[in-house]
Amino acid sequence: MRMSSGLRVLWTAVLVVGLGEAATAQEKAASGKELFTKYKCTMCHSVKAEGIEAKKAAEGGEEAKGTDLSDVGAKVQSAQWIQDYLLKKVDKDGKKHKTVFKGTEEELKTLAEWLFSLKGKK
Repeated sequence: MRMSSGLRVLWTAVLVVGLGEAATAQEKAASGKELFTKYKCTMCHSVKAEGIEAKKAAEGGEEAKGTDLSDVGAKVQSAQWIQDYLLKKVDKDGKKHKTVFKGTEEELKTLAEWLFSLKGKK
């Protein structure tokens, strides 16, 4: 069975878009992890499931005050809640996050989605 050139072009486009979406999901995961270190979340938090140690603990100093976020996605309602928490719009156990996220809106969304994807891979 021979495919027409128009159908072949359409099929190729569908395939490229599908592969592009898969790559985007992987890139977002990597980007979230990179943003976590870029914005110095590691000053207080670790993500042991991803091999990320809090700075103080990694340097042999006092244990970091923040928590290990390896399963944070299983403990909160949504990525949007994480965004709101990092912007000090909501609190957890009566406390707001220590600092306001300083990156762009897109970076905040990417970071929050990555954190929400962490659901206990300890």
